Amino acid sequence: CPSHLILGIALNGVQNQADESILVKNYISGERGAKIVTWLLENLCVIDETVRKLENGVVDAASKCLETIFEDDSKEYEGIVLNFTSNTIEHQSWKYRQASIRAFASFLIGVEDKRKQELVDASLLKLVALLNDQSKIVQYSAIKSINLITEECA
Repeated sequence: CPSHLILGIALNGVQNQADESILVKNYISGERGAKIVTWLLENLCVIDETVRKLENGVVDAASKCLETIFEDDSKEYEGIVLNFTSNTIEHQSWKYRQASIRAFASFLIGVEDKRKQELVDASLLKLVALLNDQSKIVQYSAIKSINLITEECA
């Protein structure tokens, strides 16, 4: 999807958060927004150990784009994100478990406080359990997510 790639490149190069919000609001709406969010969520899973540095750039850009989108309008995409996380959190591949954690943490940034607390209450035990995951990368993502939750819900 070239238009999605252009958005990612544009967001990755934006220096000013106000400019970032304007770009997102002007580009993303309705069905197009849902497709972009789905595509970005899928790109959280593209890590390949052999080309890790390059692939992490894709994952980091996707994560940044999601954070920007969710900061302005997380409610519209809640179903997509929660479906993605529930389908990937127990996946046998660490890439999907890590992607699930990153997606959830990115999503929480824009959620209203009451709903955020409900989501955290429902997910915290699972996140704590992931601190014992066989993958160190998943453990690290769980720690970062729990840290974000403590900052967001404080």
